[in-house]
Amino acid sequence: MPRRQSPLEANFPVPGDFVTLATTWRDDAIDILLEFIWCGLDRLRSRGYTFAHEQENPEREITQLLAPEIREGMSGLEPYYLEHGPFESETRKAAPAQPPQYDLGFVLFENRRAIWPIESKVLKTDKAVSEYINDINTSYLTATYAPFSSQAAMLGYLLKGAPAVALTQIAISLSCTLETHPRFLERDHRQSHHVRTVPAEKSYSVDFTCHHLISLLSAEN
Repeated sequence: MPRRQSPLEANFPVPGDFVTLATTWRDDAIDILLEFIWCGLDRLRSRGYTFAHEQENPEREITQLLAPEIREGMSGLEPYYLEHGPFESETRKAAPAQPPQYDLGFVLFENRRAIWPIESKVLKTDKAVSEYINDINTSYLTATYAPFSSQAAMLGYLLKGAPAVALTQIAISLSCTLETHPRFLERDHRQSHHVRTVPAEKSYSVDFTCHHLISLLSAEN
């Protein structure tokens, strides 16, 4: 059964690439966006919360706690806002199937269909990256996620181990090089570049950059 038009599709045209649109505001718009995430993670860690892998729904609730910490650092003058749990209407299947849902997403005010997604995964140890990698391969690199953005982020909530080890394991599992980001050299932040699979009838960007942000949320080692 063909799917019906959604309210977002009825009210907003097909957007261009989020990265291109955001940088009409400032050339470093994406760097600013990434800085908001890192500052939010800093604030989250400063709260002294306890996180452990045996807790129920740690990934979902850590993200719920992180969202207001990110918003706190935003001025409100940005051309995008942060939404917790936004749905992706572009790649949804016909009802009653639920559309893909991001953990977090920066959404452009001028076109609410343009989302810069953020997916998160709890890493119980610095070697336990299989679910993290699976999200990249099955969601980002198939263009199911981030259809209207040539960049997106993966957050690794590390509960035990070293971020550097986790990043090395991610690079091995992805079979690619993780590059440093010139603005975040002191952070456990890397980026990888990919050619993703895009449906023939779509004009999504084939070139895709994934930002990897690994934050140690527990002092247990």
